Amino acid sequence: IVDMKKMNKVLDFDPKSKIVYAEAGVTIKELNEKLKAVNFEFPILCNEISTLGGMIARGEISELGKYGDIKNWVEEIEFVNGRGEFIKIGKSDLSDVCGMEGINGIILKAKLKIIPLSYRSASIFQSDNLHETLLIARRLRLEEEIIMLKLFDPYISKILGLPEKYNLIVFFDSDKGKINGDEFYEFFKKINKRDYFVYSKGFYGAVDAKFFIDKIDQFILFLEEIGVYYSVDLLNGIVISFFNEKSDEEKVLNIINKMNGKFVKYGFGLKRKGLIDNLQKKILHRVKLRHDPFRRFNNGKVFDFGDKIESFDEEIIRERFDDKKIDIKEEIKQFPIKK
Repeated sequence: IVDMKKMNKVLDFDPKSKIVYAEAGVTIKELNEKLKAVNFEFPILCNEISTLGGMIARGEISELGKYGDIKNWVEEIEFVNGRGEFIKIGKSDLSDVCGMEGINGIILKAKLKIIPLSYRSASIFQSDNLHETLLIARRLRLEEEIIMLKLFDPYISKILGLPEKYNLIVFFDSDKGKINGDEFYEFFKKINKRDYFVYSKGFYGAVDAKFFIDKIDQFILFLEEIGVYYSVDLLNGIVISFFNEKSDEEKVLNIINKMNGKFVKYGFGLKRKGLIDNLQKKILHRVKLRHDPFRRFNNGKVFDFGDKIESFDEEIIRERFDDKKIDIKEEIKQFPIKK
């Protein structure tokens, strides 16, 4: 286990190019506290204790849906791969590290795009009618100044201390909303603790699924029909389904597969690696072989490498290396390839 939390410095800040250079162990809270002092922020907001390296490894998606995922805000990543090489990854190769869940190496530092600090506000649309709420949401998606659009079903709304209705939460990059100032930031914190409040009520798990916008309504209606509670990021097209029955989880996973939904927010790790489709597996194997061919990092996490690598012989592996002095046979003895 490698703990990077002591590498928590903000190393450089350039207000002209709007770039910040920071170590992997800095938390999003620490980073934004320092940026706030100079009227800037990094808008990929999530759990305050999340570290920069962890967010990059997981491919974090901002709670402020307009800003999307962290990959769009990373300019450069510095990391050490499975060969012990120090590498700088630029924009064109970010997928080799971003969203790979640490299976290729250790993230050390990153350069990030930042934005000027904004004044934000929020409003809540409440209704007993789901179809009315979804209709309003479709219209609001077109508003440029809206940076977050989230829907909570009546039960999840109640858990969060909201009226037991369909609550459509709207965040503005302006003072247009009715919830302003300190009240806004307290409200945002409460919304961000959604999972904590849900699990405190006895739920055992959740599944995230990303759909094309035109399929979201269909999926929500399916959840309503089988009685599964949910929240929706209507700007990113991500639906979180919460479970207290195993049978419900199986039904939801089945329909996600049929509707070609993608798992994007919670990652895969050990528990969910069976949900990775064949195309994703091929991509993961290819990237893993490039950076960590002898499986030094996180073996068995995300996917099982052994069942695929057996088709690669010593000659093919050597072609991946520029350093011809490396003793492939000795490496293979240490990390045996299944035959």
